Amino acid sequence: MTHQLQTIRFHILYGHLSLQSISTLQSGVFLSRGEQLATFGQPNENGNWPPHLHFQIIEDIGAWVGDYPGVCSLADREKYLSNSPDPDCILGLNTFITS
Repeated sequence: MTHQLQTIRFHILYGHLSLQSISTLQSGVFLSRGEQLATFGQPNENGNWPPHLHFQIIEDIGAWVGDYPGVCSLADREKYLSNSPDPDCILGLNTFITS
């Protein structure tokens, strides 16, 4: 999904969602703040993982359409880390960590 904050354009991979809940999404459709995007996918449709969200910021989506690698080989690590900044800059979850 493409996001724009003032002049900054970036993408977010929302992974492991219910296939049914994303089946009606279309490219170019605007979603309002607070509008529900989708629901979590069940284990049988997301690699047998418990329901969860894979939230990944992507600066340059390149030629990828509809998906983007959520994992990579060690050899490609720096390439993907430089293109996918720490999502806590949006999520702010580290503020809940206690010593």
